[in-house]
Amino acid sequence: MLTIRMPFQAKLPAEITQQIISWIHPSEVLALRLTSRAFNAAIMTRYFATMNLRRFVLSDMETSNKSPSEFDELFFRWPEVYRLAYAEVGLKKLAELDWGEDDIFLGTPIPLEVGRLVNLVKLNLNDCGLSGAIPLEITSLVKLQVLSLYENELEGTIPVDIGRLNNLQELYLGRNKLSGIIPGEGIGQLTKLTILNLGPNHLSGNIPPQIGSLINLTELYLANNFLTGSIPEEILRLPNLLDMFLHCNQLTGQIPKEIGRLMKARCLYLEDNQLSGEIPFEITTLRYLEDCDLRNNAGLTCSFEFPLIQY
Repeated sequence: MLTIRMPFQAKLPAEITQQIISWIHPSEVLALRLTSRAFNAAIMTRYFATMNLRRFVLSDMETSNKSPSEFDELFFRWPEVYRLAYAEVGLKKLAELDWGEDDIFLGTPIPLEVGRLVNLVKLNLNDCGLSGAIPLEITSLVKLQVLSLYENELEGTIPVDIGRLNNLQELYLGRNKLSGIIPGEGIGQLTKLTILNLGPNHLSGNIPPQIGSLINLTELYLANNFLTGSIPEEILRLPNLLDMFLHCNQLTGQIPKEIGRLMKARCLYLEDNQLSGEIPFEITTLRYLEDCDLRNNAGLTCSFEFPLIQY
């Protein structure tokens, strides 16, 4: 008589099967997906993923994570149910996720589940080899004060909803491949910003005048993009601006005389644009100025001498 041997998991209640295999390390358990459809069905649920991770993830994790663990690395590669579970079990308590310059996530996108880490005050994924777009879900992290996605391979546009991050003080999106316009309406709502770094990228269009509402800004870096149009007078009225980097764009028109209102300015870099007209004498009133580079703007002229100006 022919005997058909059924896999053991078909003879046990699903709950018991899940309890047993939940003791297998998460880095290995997902290989069981290929064993059978029954195993796959048991493993690929939020319930099982949470139970499995709780076996291995410490419940008293620190609120600051400055060195990614094995699980942190897997978070960027796991299937959705595991990412959701790990965001809840392993990352949700974090106030600081500071993994910059580890270069261990090469070629992977930012998981959408990052948006569930609602207690984050600092998110630093600088130089981690990240690809894809900036997920809209990041704009749910309304407690963020520092967001650094600097020096990756990110593409697409800057989310318009970035204005929801109204506690943000430092924003670093430079050294990526971001394109499209700078979303002025969103950026203009980040009134606590002290540092805005959006270059180098592939950004185009005009410099939004809404940046002029960022009265706490000390550093503005928009250099090495494809920005066009004139320099908006609004950004030359920023009362706390120290350093302004607008070089290596395609800016045109005259330098507004309002540049003399940047009373705290130390460094002004406007070189390698298409600016024209007379350099405003008001620049000479900037008492803290250390460097003013206006070179490679063929249309500029100057009728006075000022040793700090290069043109």
